[in-house]
Amino acid sequence: MEQRPPVTVPRTGRIVFHGQWWVALATPFLLLVSRPSLGAPAGWLSTTGVLLLAPPLFLLLAAPVMVVALDTVARSTRSVRPSYARASLVLWAALAVLVVAVADPAVADSSLASSWTQGAIPPAVTTPIAWVAALVAIAAWASALAFAVAGYLETRRVADVD
Repeated sequence: MEQRPPVTVPRTGRIVFHGQWWVALATPFLLLVSRPSLGAPAGWLSTTGVLLLAPPLFLLLAAPVMVVALDTVARSTRSVRPSYARASLVLWAALAVLVVAVADPAVADSSLASSWTQGAIPPAVTTPIAWVAALVAIAAWASALAFAVAGYLETRRVADVD
């Protein structure tokens, strides 16, 4: 039986290159707009949060993506640098956990995890998970932004040398 080669970083870089805009668009939608359709009670996050939180969240998530869009090497290869790809994948995983674990402050026991398990997972469990996921997402976002800027500056440096 032939063994498949492991997933390489360039392939991961291409996946991140093509998926990064979708994550920036989908996260505010999943976190704020579609909570009731996914089973969570409608509360502050689903109403006022859409107007107050969705636009800044999209802009923050799109900032590293826009820097990558300025990187001519990333655009020409349709791939991102390995460090940016890893930071982005950690960010995406943390955002997925955050969407499932975060509870609406106006509605008790309103996380998707609690709703999906009919309360078997209490807020005492989901709240710390949401906080950790938020902290990991912030650190991964800052790392992704730093790696995107470093990649852009490297491209500019190489272009200036040529």
